[in-house]
Amino acid sequence: MGRLGCKCGRVLSTVDSPNDVGLMAFEGAKIKELMVASPDMLLTDVMLDHDIQGKSYWYCNDCGRVYAFRDDHQMYNRVYMRCDCDAKSDDVDDILRLRELYFYTDRQVEEPTESDFGYTLKAFLDSPPHPYRFFSTPDGSKVYAFDTTSNSITHYYALESEHDDEVSAEA
Repeated sequence: MGRLGCKCGRVLSTVDSPNDVGLMAFEGAKIKELMVASPDMLLTDVMLDHDIQGKSYWYCNDCGRVYAFRDDHQMYNRVYMRCDCDAKSDDVDDILRLRELYFYTDRQVEEPTESDFGYTLKAFLDSPPHPYRFFSTPDGSKVYAFDTTSNSITHYYALESEHDDEVSAEA
């Protein structure tokens, strides 16, 4: 929990919980594996045990930047800037073959479980809080947002800056 000044001037804070700044990140392959093995797994168990370990992410609702932190660092080590995109259908097919990630804010994941402790992963994925699936390039320099309602890439996050020796790590 903490505070950070975004490059746009907004103060980001994860002090309150749930919040719209902290992002929970999940590997698409892991979520698919869980859906096959135990779709009735409680969402709280998924949150606690199956997020991407060693990384945390913060999101600025004002400018759309994403800050990536490694657990062993005090400050963020990567900043991603939101960019609009109108990918051609040929590009979309290639993008959908990349590493899939799921990102949800702390609030999006926690709110369903506050009123229903038995809320399952399947229920969450059947009615997700947003229509996006994310796909990262191998070097983590871009993360594409695929809108499942329009079946198109509506925007992407481009690596704006790196702040340590993490050169080839994933997004």
